[in-house]
Amino acid sequence: MKRTFGRRSIKHDLDVDITSLLDILTILLVFLLNSYNATNLELNVQKDLKPALSKSMVLTSFAPVVQITANKEIFLNDISFGNLDSQDVLKKLLLSLQEESKKLTNNLSKVDPKKINLLVDQALSYSDLKRLLGVIKSGGFSDFKLIVKGT
Repeated sequence: MKRTFGRRSIKHDLDVDITSLLDILTILLVFLLNSYNATNLELNVQKDLKPALSKSMVLTSFAPVVQITANKEIFLNDISFGNLDSQDVLKKLLLSLQEESKKLTNNLSKVDPKKINLLVDQALSYSDLKRLLGVIKSGGFSDFKLIVKGT
C-alpha cells in the first residue's frame, strides 16, 4: 500500500462546452416546427378515391368537405348523394349545400361560410370537375380548397 503524506490532489474546475449540444437541440427544434401540423382536420377518405399529389405546405381549414370518387360518386361531409351524372343527385347536392351555407352564415363561428374543401379523385375528368364546381358555387360557396395527397 502506498501512502501519500502531505500531498493533496489538486481539484480542477470542469469546463463543459455545451455549444454542440445547443446546436443539435436547435436543429431538432427547427425540424419539429417544420413537421408540426397545426390543424386537427380529419377526413374519412372514401375507399375508391385517389387524390392528386402536391408539394404545397399550406394547411387546410375547417369547412364542409365534398368528395368525389373515380366512379363519380359524390359525398358531402361523408354522406353519399349518388352519381354525378344524375340531375336529381345534383339538385339534392345543391339543396344540401345551400342548407350548409345558411348554417355556416347564421353560425358566428370561425369557419368561413364561403370556404369549402374538395377531395377529388385524380382520374376525374376536367368537365366533370367543372360541373361539380358550378353546383358548389350555386350552393353559396366560392372559396375552393383542393385537398391533395402530400409527398
